Amino acid sequence: MALPRRIKMTPAQEERFRKLGCVSRSLIKLCELEGYGISITDYCATFEHLFINQTDRYGELEDSNFQKIADSLPLPKNRIYSADYWSVKKYFDLVGKRVLGLSKINLNKGAIDIKKHCSVILRMDQTEFEIWTSSQCGGDGKLILDQNEWNTKQFTALVFQ
Repeated sequence: MALPRRIKMTPAQEERFRKLGCVSRSLIKLCELEGYGISITDYCATFEHLFINQTDRYGELEDSNFQKIADSLPLPKNRIYSADYWSVKKYFDLVGKRVLGLSKINLNKGAIDIKKHCSVILRMDQTEFEIWTSSQCGGDGKLILDQNEWNTKQFTALVFQ
């Protein structure tokens, strides 16, 4: 993938990317786990024209543009969506860390408010699953959730095969 010249994000763009770019940040993390590192700067320089807009919603993607970006990255092109934990676990066991977790409910313990979010699934077993997730403050970290929270948090997975 050829990258354009580097750009410098404005402080406002950086803030919005942190707050709204969970899908973009998860794609960057997925590439990193696959051994294809891409910096946030290079990612934005390459794909900012596909963000919803470059001021108020910097980093946020529409579904059709997500597909364009995913197709441009060095990730498998065959993708499967599933909301069934056990089906996703079966795929995860086959492909490893090439799975995005799309949740509809706030990931904080006990939260029930709607807050769509994208994470990278790192591990799945009979009782729990672990995700890498970005936070709006710009940080990121790992979170372990009980298997029953898959349904509570309304997860759907996107498996890259």
